[in-house]
Amino acid sequence: MKKYNDYIQTVIRYLSRNDELRTYLQNLEADKAAKEEMLKTIMHPITAQYSLTAGCSKSSDSSKVEQETERREKLQHEIVELNLNITEIRTNLDRVDRAMQQLDDESQIILKGRWIERDSWEFISSQVHCNIKTSRRKHDEALQSMATAVFGPKAVPEQLSFVFFK
Repeated sequence: MKKYNDYIQTVIRYLSRNDELRTYLQNLEADKAAKEEMLKTIMHPITAQYSLTAGCSKSSDSSKVEQETERREKLQHEIVELNLNITEIRTNLDRVDRAMQQLDDESQIILKGRWIERDSWEFISSQVHCNIKTSRRKHDEALQSMATAVFGPKAVPEQLSFVFFK
């Protein structure tokens, strides 16, 4: 029976989408920089000048100060959201990188070849100078090792065949 483990599948998804995640991270950082520049263009009011019309915060009767304040608050909120996304993605990518670095050279070649470069098993096994069966065994062991390094010992319990996230 083939074993299924969500943690190992997550590691595989991080490895196979490594380039895409790094590009997405760069795009988020560029968006953040653009929003910070836009925030600099919004002037701070010297004195408060609010519209005297009741309940007009979203209408065209709102004052310039109110419009600029709302725009500033919206940009600040978007920058906070971008920072949270950037931190989460960078943290996950760093975990996967550290987990990959703790593997031996053969395991790194196998995992990079299989999931990042999308090489065939024949090519991968020729790179590490062993047969396909041994390459696949080392591949499975390396994935388990990475899952343990990324998610902790709960990632690869020996007594279960199916592991799902809680």
